[in-house]
Amino acid sequence: MNVNCFSLSSIQKSCLRYRLAVKRLVALKCSVVAMGSRLSLRLFLNCIGLVGVICSASLMAEELTHKEAYTIEPQLAGKKIQLESFSLGPRGYLWMGCRVVGEKGASDSGQMMVYDPTGLLFDSFPIPIVPMAINFSPKSWLYVASSEMVARVALSGRIEAELSAERFYESKSLAKLAQSGRPSIAANEDAVFVAYPQSSDGKYRVFRLSPDLSIEAEIISDIEVCVPQLDLQTDGKNLLIAEAAQGKVSVFDSSGKRIKSFGKRSTGNPNGFGGDCNPLAIRALSDIQVLTGEIGSGALKKFNHDGTFVSHLANVKLPADCRRIAVAYDDERNWYYMMNASNGSVSVLLPADEIPEDLLK
Repeated sequence: MNVNCFSLSSIQKSCLRYRLAVKRLVALKCSVVAMGSRLSLRLFLNCIGLVGVICSASLMAEELTHKEAYTIEPQLAGKKIQLESFSLGPRGYLWMGCRVVGEKGASDSGQMMVYDPTGLLFDSFPIPIVPMAINFSPKSWLYVASSEMVARVALSGRIEAELSAERFYESKSLAKLAQSGRPSIAANEDAVFVAYPQSSDGKYRVFRLSPDLSIEAEIISDIEVCVPQLDLQTDGKNLLIAEAAQGKVSVFDSSGKRIKSFGKRSTGNPNGFGGDCNPLAIRALSDIQVLTGEIGSGALKKFNHDGTFVSHLANVKLPADCRRIAVAYDDERNWYYMMNASNGSVSVLLPADEIPEDLLK
């Protein structure tokens, strides 16, 4: 029997109907237990405050291709956790890097939570560092960055290689000063790229490492940011950086040479980026297309590398105070994702025609 990977099966549609029905009936949020995992579902119309960006009539009238079907919020029994990072991993599963808040003066630790695309908990294991940034290489190697180290982590949680983050700062005192900013990490077949904040003046440096983390070189300096985050990704060959402070996306080669940039500030125009600090998140869809995510409007858009606007995919409802997001795309399912660090959840965005219409009214 042939199976169409790009549409929902009847079982999946039934599952979605159940999820969305629950979301419409519950006033704030609810938790359901399914197959041993605790799922947190939110109302589509949950009151989250003003988004801080007013869309123009033309933007509101635009037909979006995807809509939020549900959210996934990691939970760990008996522990207080915070969602720190997010990436799609093997099989299109959602990997969520979480901070386990230490009790009674104990240091915080890390926990990896792995969910299938429908939100069922697949795996969970501790790691010895707080996963402030995570990403996978094409070989499905998991790389993790924290304020203390960069590590390659086995899918069981064992650290296979590590490198102290102190060497990414000019001095130990500067390292402490800059730890208010968050590292970023990306990897291709040949290298690992990390970005670390340098001081409180809002600038980052980017380093290239070998896959086993044994070689390093600084390749980019003094990138300004508007929030303590610099998102970087790779398209398999080049490095892409979301220069939100400049309202653009930049493409660099593996040596740090700028190849090109695109983007402009344009509130209400889907061809540009709204607000004064966007795009805050990016993801390479291929070697020619880029996915961008914006705070404020929650806009998810697609561009070609030359800056040509392709499509406005969705608007995700974000709290007004949300200043940290991440985005991802599952090309097999044609599903998009946006992490919202403010409420510790990941929004799952499905093609609008795959979500039962009666549950979206």
